[in-house]
Amino acid sequence: MRLLSPTDKDFPVILSQNAAENIDFSFLGKIGQQSYLSKFLTSNPETLRFRQTLFRDIMENEKLIDFFDELDKKIYDIITFEQMGRQMRKDSENGDLLCSFRELKFFMDCIDLITAAKNEYSHITSPSLLAFFDRAKDISSQTWYMNTKSYINKLDESLREIRSITIGINLDAQLTPLEAGIVSINKKTFSTNSVFDKLFSKQEKDPNFICISPIASRELKNSGVSMQILNTKLYSAINSIVSGALKKIKNVLYDETHRAANFLIYLHDEIKFITCATTYILSIKAKGLPLCIPEISPKYEIKSLYNPNICSYIKSANIVKNDATFDNDGKIFILTGANSGGKSVYLRAIGAAQVLFQLGLPIPAKSAKMNICTEIFTQFGSKVTDKIGGRFENECKEVLKIYKEVTENSLVLFDELFASTNAYEGAIIAAKVLKRFAVVGAKCLYTTHMHDLAEKIDEINSIPNIKSHADTLCAEIHDGVCTYKILRKRESAGSYAEEIFKKYGFEEI
Repeated sequence: MRLLSPTDKDFPVILSQNAAENIDFSFLGKIGQQSYLSKFLTSNPETLRFRQTLFRDIMENEKLIDFFDELDKKIYDIITFEQMGRQMRKDSENGDLLCSFRELKFFMDCIDLITAAKNEYSHITSPSLLAFFDRAKDISSQTWYMNTKSYINKLDESLREIRSITIGINLDAQLTPLEAGIVSINKKTFSTNSVFDKLFSKQEKDPNFICISPIASRELKNSGVSMQILNTKLYSAINSIVSGALKKIKNVLYDETHRAANFLIYLHDEIKFITCATTYILSIKAKGLPLCIPEISPKYEIKSLYNPNICSYIKSANIVKNDATFDNDGKIFILTGANSGGKSVYLRAIGAAQVLFQLGLPIPAKSAKMNICTEIFTQFGSKVTDKIGGRFENECKEVLKIYKEVTENSLVLFDELFASTNAYEGAIIAAKVLKRFAVVGAKCLYTTHMHDLAEKIDEINSIPNIKSHADTLCAEIHDGVCTYKILRKRESAGSYAEEIFKKYGFEEI
């Protein structure tokens, strides 16, 4: 079984090499890395609906967020002790017994946690969650499991009661130590009966539990060879004392339990993904900002979209939201505007929304209808490092890769490309690239300061039989102040210059 897909067959998405860095998915934690995104992105509508139902349940039952977080930690403990056990088997025949015991204990804790969640969330509709709960319930009701759990709990209680050990040392006639060993493991701690003990604590009357003189100080625990040896010997002693009981479990029940535990280990990456995703959901909801699960549709309309990355440093009330639409009148948009006007923030918001949608997650918007992309390409001028040939040449090389791979189902996000050359040459090259996208039918958003490029809209749209028409967007400035609103209209370069001229107090002559 799987939590994030109804089938083992899936349809991956091509994600541009530096997309994670360009768009910035730090709000997703570990799964915001390129490798995780590429692993979990899907273009399968069935898989997306499957995940959307899961995350809709989570959004309606926020306690499930704590459930997955705790489950993730417990499965990590299972994996840790399983790996430790494999290492210890190299050292001794029974060296892994205690690790096997801990592995079983954490597995049973996981089953208890899942079955408790099944009882608490009776109105869940997600097929994956229901199947997950049923799997744990089935395991918990089997005789072998109940017998193992009873035995493990009793043994665990005995191990938890260990509070001290008695060490015996044999001496020769000159009182030189000849050999030493652990005599017993006790449920009672030792006392020194020091002056401090006599003044402030209960004195130990049993002479067998009075320490005459300590043989190693607390400071040696982490660095001293003596305590390291003692720890090793103590582990071996406990292992030998309980080995009979642990061998019984291992020989009779361990294999069955280990097979059952494999389904949790198999799902650990998916549970980690869900845990990181739910943290994102919780943080957005805590700020009172909207989240929505997009409808899979031929239309592309997002209402009140915002960039989740700015939530960490801008008050919720001050976050400007914008709409995003790709339609028959415009699937290729050239976005112009002043510096710090919100162009790149808007571009990243669209990129984040598309990736979140194809991860099956809610997106930062009020409502959305979106279509699935099989390729998501990004190229940011500021991210192109100068190699042999200079920045402009390297930008051309990077864009050429996209130029050759782009399809009708691609989303392309370009930010300030070809700004390293003059505006005339940059606009010519950019227009040729966009003409290719128009013929193929791709969706594209291109932010730029090159107003010459915006003037080539009619030229692009005049190509016969194009599948994607081009249109313009602009970052609004009102009375010399950036509003961070993105408007669907054509703006001349001169109007921005006039606004900036007024902003800094220059007077008309």
